[in-house]
Amino acid sequence: MTHFSDDLYLGAAKSTPTVSNPNNGGLGIGPLGRIYFWNIIPLTKQAQGYAANQTLGAAGNMVLAAGTGITVGTDPGNHTAYSPDVPRTVSITSNGNETATFTVSGYDYLGQPQTEAIAGPNNTTVYGKKAFKSIWQIAVSAATVGTAVSAGTSDIFGIPIAVPDLGYIQDIGWAGVLPRDAGTGVKADATTPATSTTGDVRGTYAPSSASNGTNRLIVAIHTPVAQSGATATFAALFGVTPA
Repeated sequence: MTHFSDDLYLGAAKSTPTVSNPNNGGLGIGPLGRIYFWNIIPLTKQAQGYAANQTLGAAGNMVLAAGTGITVGTDPGNHTAYSPDVPRTVSITSNGNETATFTVSGYDYLGQPQTEAIAGPNNTTVYGKKAFKSIWQIAVSAATVGTAVSAGTSDIFGIPIAVPDLGYIQDIGWAGVLPRDAGTGVKADATTPATSTTGDVRGTYAPSSASNGTNRLIVAIHTPVAQSGATATFAALFGVTPA
């Protein structure tokens, strides 16, 4: 009598059918997925981390200088690169009503070139949507109005793998507290092609309180078959190519 193994489990084949048949029931059904743990201890955000207070009399580039927590090096494009401790979005602060666009050029978590156009703030601080591993230029489309315009880091951190739906986040630990953190998550922006105004291709998370160089962020993320199974793809795991 023809029969098949009842062993359905996660992993490679445990047994094989006794006769040839397209229904390889003994081969199992896995792997179904994995859980990815993201673990960082981010430094305190710095409003002047990339560029100290300055005024531009015409369109041009901000003068970049490494502030607290920023490392200077050379990026894949041979630019002078300014890198935060962990990939974060960029902040723009001004004491005036800026109508100019601030275009940030740099690289993402994977070392892929990335740009973001950020609308100028109105006597406040605005934050970008894309997390940068390093930046090398912030171009301003017109003269600035404020006398104190700066660029720095935020408490919005780039998730290392693409999160197509926030439901894939299983748990979020922050600052050593047991209950799940009630921060703000943004899922991966899968817009193709990506542009300078689309969101982060993997997604971002902002904890419920400020970083301080001591609080630890631990995020457990379910990865579906498209990210960790036999047919996984680079785009599914790390998102579309950024602009």
